[in-house]
Amino acid sequence: MKIISAPKHCASALIITLIFVMTIAGILATYLVMVQNSDQLVARSQYWNSALAIAEAGIEEGLTAVNAGNASSDGWITRSNINGGTYQFRYYAADETNTATIRSIGTVTVPKTGDKISRTVVVRASQSALFLMGLVAINNIDFNG
Repeated sequence: MKIISAPKHCASALIITLIFVMTIAGILATYLVMVQNSDQLVARSQYWNSALAIAEAGIEEGLTAVNAGNASSDGWITRSNINGGTYQFRYYAADETNTATIRSIGTVTVPKTGDKISRTVVVRASQSALFLMGLVAINNIDFNG
């Protein structure tokens, strides 16, 4: 009985196809990981900006308390569920230099990663006279007509 062997070049097409498919799969997997990382970075950036807006809400409330003439806060005042985040603020009424200080921390949680992002804002406000100067200009004032 005569044994017929397959030609040696038959398996080369299968190997080349397998290498091609593996290369395409690797490129696709790399692209998907890149898109996922980009999506997470964009979400983190949006929540970073949102934390600043929430901290500004604390500054507004602190300025309201200072303008109302309230004494300094005893500790941190916390407000939650403000646009998906929380803020804490503390204010110190005007001292001998007529300067009030408000410190606010806005915190949000990124849903995709669970990271907590905080932004802190400190404002030093002072009261001045209504008409501090009689005439103000950036450059020169010329009265030559």
